[in-house]
Amino acid sequence: MNERKLYESLWDRSRLLFSDDDRAKLKKATIAICGLGGIGCIIPEMLVRTGVGHFKLADPGLYAPTDLGRQLYATTKTLGRNKAVVAKERLLDINPYCDVEAYTDGAQKENIFKILKGTDILCDQSDAPSQIIVQCRAAKKMGVPIISAARSGFPGKRWMIEARVWDFKRKPETQTREESNGWPTHNLTWEELTKDVLNKSDEENLRQREQKIREEILNGSPASFGNVSQDYLIEQLLDDLFFRKAICAPISNLAGILSSTEVIKLLLGWKTTTYKLNMLDGEIHEMQEETWSRLYK
Repeated sequence: MNERKLYESLWDRSRLLFSDDDRAKLKKATIAICGLGGIGCIIPEMLVRTGVGHFKLADPGLYAPTDLGRQLYATTKTLGRNKAVVAKERLLDINPYCDVEAYTDGAQKENIFKILKGTDILCDQSDAPSQIIVQCRAAKKMGVPIISAARSGFPGKRWMIEARVWDFKRKPETQTREESNGWPTHNLTWEELTKDVLNKSDEENLRQREQKIREEILNGSPASFGNVSQDYLIEQLLDDLFFRKAICAPISNLAGILSSTEVIKLLLGWKTTTYKLNMLDGEIHEMQEETWSRLYK
């Protein structure tokens, strides 16, 4: 199949959604995805099938058996392999004419400007504050919009998904997550963001998360934790990996789908949406700019 026929096939069912100009913008676009976990791996999959033609994928992680339950590209054949490399192979299997760069060291201070050069949108799916700080600062400096999706914090909220947009291109005055959250590093210069400082920010974040989990489990209502009893949760506090276990694959994957939708809307100049949605009761907890129904119009 030649390139023209392949793109015709990709767009066969979306011709009533996108104009010729829209499809040209998608094919020309370059999207960077930093963090290819449960949410991050869904985004390039959706975008390459929508006709996006250029990708930069960054993740230093290797697939482990615990990834099989939630990560799209984790299979028994990819265990032990780098996530960015596996994702690159997958995208090229779908569209051998797309351009894909894999950054196996992940996104860090030393390479972030290289990753963002020529990038239209950054999808920040990093877990560590150190990576978020570096990516946000570099993206704001270069005027690259950021879209990030997440499963909201545990406990009691793991059924909550959210999508957020920082449009540094159209609104360069927009505060970064570091600034709006008042993280201790927000007053430091780029030069002062040493490895030691960034590592300490990760350590402090981990300490605060563990403390918050303990407090919410010990003081919260059992109803906040779905069908899991409070006594059982208290027992699990002895497990150092406890806070990493509260993940439901469909919720994680859905967040990636919604994030890729926001990428498409931003690329095409449509109004983007920031929201939180509770998948247990369907309640929208936070909205800006649009109603939920408009997202699907």
